[in-house]
Amino acid sequence: MRGDALVELVDIVPTLLDAAEMPIASRVQGRSLYDLCTGAADPGHHKDHVYAEYYAGQPFHRALSPQPYVTMVRNRTHKVSVFHGMEVGELYDLRADPDEFDNLWASPRIAI
Repeated sequence: MRGDALVELVDIVPTLLDAAEMPIASRVQGRSLYDLCTGAADPGHHKDHVYAEYYAGQPFHRALSPQPYVTMVRNRTHKVSVFHGMEVGELYDLRADPDEFDNLWASPRIAI
């Protein structure tokens, strides 16, 4: 089965618990993908947005100053990545640019 729902790694634990028919504690982050995997839910929708963090994940990043710390939020229409401590970032209009070639971060036509 394939779909274009927005999902996150944090959804794996509740999915495994759901598949094993075990209770999902309220403190568990994420939402079960079980219904998506079994075809019982719309393969085009799971969440309205997803969030990710990245901190110096590659060995060569440790030599950089400042070390990269990035947060990203994405929904169906836009994706923004903030590089903390740096004056760079990424902003994409996914409707007009689904392959993320046109970084609008510094574009004068965008008011954030």
